[in-house]
Amino acid sequence: MKTARFPTGDESVEAMEGLHLPALTGRVSASPARAAQKIAKLLTSAYKVDAAFDDLDYGRWHGHSIRDIGANEPEGIAAWRADPHARPHAGKASRCCRRAWSKRWKA
Repeated sequence: MKTARFPTGDESVEAMEGLHLPALTGRVSASPARAAQKIAKLLTSAYKVDAAFDDLDYGRWHGHSIRDIGANEPEGIAAWRADPHARPHAGKASRCCRRAWSKRWKA
């Protein structure tokens, strides 16, 4: 069974390779994460890398399983899930990411 992990930005998209997806027209943006750019490339040959869609900085949780962090830092996971301003991982608060995304979607 797979275990959920906080992303590293280098996740595999092998499962999508070989799929025949309809080409997209119009504006397509991808985060700077390598996996996001691979998916964008499967959808269109013309996409823009947009830093506003970069993943959240998960600090010391980066790449670790949610299960392990929950076992080792149950109060931190609870705070992170309940409060968008919480930074128990010493990275960025999820609120920062939401604000950047909402500004970009309105543009």
